[in-house]
Amino acid sequence: RRSGHVQASLMTHSAKLADSKSKATTGKSTDAPITIVAGNEAADLDSIACATAMAAILSVKGECCVPYVCVPRDDLPLRPDAQWLLEDAGVDAREAIVFAE
Repeated sequence: RRSGHVQASLMTHSAKLADSKSKATTGKSTDAPITIVAGNEAADLDSIACATAMAAILSVKGECCVPYVCVPRDDLPLRPDAQWLLEDAGVDAREAIVFAE
């Protein structure tokens, strides 16, 4: 079980990632460059988790970072381990991650 502090921190990371994705995909102007953090082409669990975690860490430092996953969004259910991990961490994949489309 997570403490309230940990859960709040995860929600903050997810919100920051969603904000960065919005800036990156809508073309909203930003003073900072947008960094895209990508995992490997296989888009397996460790790749998705690492890209998402690194983007979250950098976004906490004030950078505009977006995790990128090398598969179409509709293929995420084919990776139930990654889908579960993101949901458990409070990351809304559809809001926070850029997928290959």
